[in-house]
Amino acid sequence: METEMATISKGLRTLMELLLIHGVRKTSTGQQTTPLMQCLMEYVVLFTVPSNAPTFSNLANTASVSDSAVAGTSVFTVAVSDVDGDIQSTEMTNASPYFSFDTSTLEVSVLSTAPAGAYPLNFKVTDRCTNTATATLSVTVADPCTGSSSPTFSDATPTASISTTAAVGTTVSTLTVSDVDGGTLTTVMTSSSPYFTFDTSSLDVKVLSSLTSGTYVLEFQVVDNDGHTGTSQLNITVDNAKPLITSLPTYAYLTESTTAETLLHTLVTSDASPSDTVTCLLVASDPTSSDFTVKLVSGTSYGIYSLASHSFNYVTTKRYKLTINCTDTKDDVSGSFYVYILPNRPPTFTNLPNSISVAHSSSSGTSVFHVTGSDTEGDTLTFSMSCSSCPFQITNGGEISTNQVLSGSTVGYDIFVLVTDATTSVGPNVLTVKISDINADPVITNLPFPSNISVLENQPVGTAVFTVVSGDVDTSQTLVYSLLVTPSSGQTLFTIDSNGVITTTLSIDYDTQTDVYFNIAVTVSDGQASDTEPLYVIIQNENEAPSFSSIAYYLSAIEEEVRGTSLGTPSYGVTDPDLDSINYSIDCYQFLINSSTGEITFYAAYDLDLAGSSSTISCIVSADDGELTGTATLIVTINDINDNSPIFDNEIYSFTSSVSAKSGAVIGTVSATDADYSTLYGAVTFTINQTLLSTNYFGVSGTGSLFAVQDLSALGSGSVHDVTVTATDTDGNHDTSLVTIIIPDYTTTTGQVTDSDDRYLTFIEDTKNVAWLTSFCLASFGSMCLIGYLINKYELLKFWRDGLKETFQRKGDKTSKSRNGSDARQRKNERRSSNTNGSRNTTRRKQPMQSSDSGMPRQKIRDIRHFINAQTTQF
Repeated sequence: METEMATISKGLRTLMELLLIHGVRKTSTGQQTTPLMQCLMEYVVLFTVPSNAPTFSNLANTASVSDSAVAGTSVFTVAVSDVDGDIQSTEMTNASPYFSFDTSTLEVSVLSTAPAGAYPLNFKVTDRCTNTATATLSVTVADPCTGSSSPTFSDATPTASISTTAAVGTTVSTLTVSDVDGGTLTTVMTSSSPYFTFDTSSLDVKVLSSLTSGTYVLEFQVVDNDGHTGTSQLNITVDNAKPLITSLPTYAYLTESTTAETLLHTLVTSDASPSDTVTCLLVASDPTSSDFTVKLVSGTSYGIYSLASHSFNYVTTKRYKLTINCTDTKDDVSGSFYVYILPNRPPTFTNLPNSISVAHSSSSGTSVFHVTGSDTEGDTLTFSMSCSSCPFQITNGGEISTNQVLSGSTVGYDIFVLVTDATTSVGPNVLTVKISDINADPVITNLPFPSNISVLENQPVGTAVFTVVSGDVDTSQTLVYSLLVTPSSGQTLFTIDSNGVITTTLSIDYDTQTDVYFNIAVTVSDGQASDTEPLYVIIQNENEAPSFSSIAYYLSAIEEEVRGTSLGTPSYGVTDPDLDSINYSIDCYQFLINSSTGEITFYAAYDLDLAGSSSTISCIVSADDGELTGTATLIVTINDINDNSPIFDNEIYSFTSSVSAKSGAVIGTVSATDADYSTLYGAVTFTINQTLLSTNYFGVSGTGSLFAVQDLSALGSGSVHDVTVTATDTDGNHDTSLVTIIIPDYTTTTGQVTDSDDRYLTFIEDTKNVAWLTSFCLASFGSMCLIGYLINKYELLKFWRDGLKETFQRKGDKTSKSRNGSDARQRKNERRSSNTNGSRNTTRRKQPMQSSDSGMPRQKIRDIRHFINAQTTQF
């Protein structure tokens, strides 16, 4: 240090000499130093002479002011001084709402009217070398009325610091209050804190509970006898207690052969702060290594570990320095831990070299020897061996056993064994194995077979494929056969019994097999030795019939569909293992089938209403692959439709009834039939229309029986009445027929009863008939004369001729329509008769009407009858 200071002094002297030479200039008044030289000289003085701190000259005094002083009133002028004369700044360090400080004039003035009391103002002066000084000016504001002033705290903003380790009850700070007027002062803490409490007697601020690091502000108030108050704050800084690692530095030894995770050291830490939790981690390794870690051992203790499967090497690295860092989240501390690597010591054999004898009859898995070794470090030892084509194996623990039957004639083997402790291998040491009681091997005598063996598919389970023949010199030994099939998919297809007979275990399907060519390795063993020979088997394909997915299929349709109408295509699901093309056929003549798709269509219209027709038709559907055929049943249901109307047996009915017929008397019976065979559509109901009568006199039953619903006497004898009867089926199809009811006149004789007391009178016997017939003849004659006169006068003959012509023309039109209707019905019957569904050819036609008026229109007949009725009644 002294040498460095001497060097600096020498340099400064040289600098001053240069300044004296070049820093002086001549003027008219003489020599004068330049500003540059003057500045440099000041800095030289700074380097060579220690700087003095500035001071306040008058802040030991106090100042006072009235509480009525207005803003701008000068209170006090601060005086500062510095021996070096290098004062740089003066400032008031605490803000005040009542006073201001002018840093140029150093004058304290009233900022705003202040209440009575004492106000401490803090000042700081700083020189160019950053030396500082502080002082406090106490300003008293007096009340002119009472002449008293407010109490004050000795320090406007006191501060204190304490550690988080401080116990409850520890005094943090003691406040000081004063009042120039004297009297009793009462001091209280106006703020609340969970960590601190205030003693109003001793004015001590004390610890209330365990502390947490941070800064806390407490507010206080002092009151005098006059009620004047003063306030202050206490700023308390709680410092954190740093954690400690008390178990570092230290070290541990670790052998390079260690492979398991190892706890090297348990860290012992402490923290004076009761609420802090310390955590530790590994932050560095020298040299760099990822083979170490720091983690929790148990609870809150941390441990330093070497990881499993590390890569320590004593030759390359003999020591590791680990840097451990522990923290309580606020402060941390570090420590060093050293790991020294020890070289590994090789293991040794304890029972090799050695020699043993093993019986030739030993089975596979027989233990023959256990190799042992030792390691001074207690490392885990692993054993391995090498032996060319020998039937032995060794475990990691050193157990040597047979791994197959000891066959053949080899008399012994040398087994070379190594022992390893994960770092160093030792050996090989030799174990000599001698074989005793050597066995004669069995031999298969008829394999390999000179040709492939063919197996036809679909043969029953247990079909013999081949019989293996073998021999063994040791006739007392039992031979056991086994087989291994390649590809492995054939392993489940074949088996071999104790006599060497290979049979099938499944009914083999060529079409579902992924493999059809198999290599069967047949092995015969006597328990000690074995012989294995190949046998080649080929699965042969045969044609198989196609098959339906179901034994029966169902379709439905309605009757009367035309030829070619589709009934649909059943979901046959036909499969052919040989993937041949399928052709469909059907044995029912009522239907056609598409040979490719199997779609079913009508061969001809099918009428359920024909005799012998069935609503259910059962057919056989065949699927043919060209050689073989599969069959299934197709059941077709034909649904009936209402395609016929009821037809009366006669177009006109005539019935005679007595005028004395009572209600319920049967007049006659009408009959109508419906060609629909089903009871649903073939049922016929009857209704009657008698609007030509004044009221309802007649009714008709469901069977067609016409009966009186009231006495017929009101109709009178000798009258004729027409009603219309309608036959209707369930869908409203109908037919009508005219029914004429004649109520003739008859005479009832009195007196002696003959064989027939009650009989019809003859025409001439009825006096009424004689009377009206005479009148009729006279009227007719007069009418004829009148008609002749009118015809002659008005040419009515021509008019009558034209009328007749028109009448017969209308009749011809109606006859033509009737003929057309008959032709249509005839064509329908012919269509039905041409149906090939097996029904009987039947043509329905109405019976000829029994009345002589069948050739005349019904309306004309009604008109004539009404005319006759009217004339009869008149007469």
